[in-house]
Amino acid sequence: MIGATLLITPLLSHLKIAEWLAALGRQTFTLYVAHILIGMGALESIGKLDGSPSLPMIFVVSIGFATLTALYARAWLRISRRGPLESLMRKITEGQSK
Repeated sequence: MIGATLLITPLLSHLKIAEWLAALGRQTFTLYVAHILIGMGALESIGKLDGSPSLPMIFVVSIGFATLTALYARAWLRISRRGPLESLMRKITEGQSK
């Protein structure tokens, strides 16, 4: 997958998609935690983690969540170089290395 991504990077850059992917890549920990807490938490609170959602519904919710996280990640990078949890982890680990 990494090799394929490297091969299509010029195309991604030309289509202006690389910047969006880079924004997501700089916040993988934050987005993972958001997926668990917000995404799965919301589904749990409405009782949809019991296997009842249809495949089309799962697809729509997944695309919606992915779209929202991409928009968030892009907007957040205007404020900071890293995601909020990535910044927190960096501060914690910098204190440990001294």
